[in-house]
Amino acid sequence: MDLVGYINAKYGGPGTTILNATLHAEGKDRTVLRISDSHYGRVSDGLVSSLNTGWQMLFNNGLKAFVEAD
Repeated sequence: MDLVGYINAKYGGPGTTILNATLHAEGKDRTVLRISDSHYGRVSDGLVSSLNTGWQMLFNNGLKAFVEAD
């Protein structure tokens, strides 16, 4: 699945982001989510760092904890 979004100047843009998310079966009881986030436009080191931190928090601390909860 691909999602396209825009980054305005307030958040480090102008730019465009394209997020690709795929699910891969690994064995009988395991599925792996793979994320690829591509950008074009104004992309600073600070923006890249902020996005990496945000994706890690969202997927590792949010989605993973939710999926693995009893």
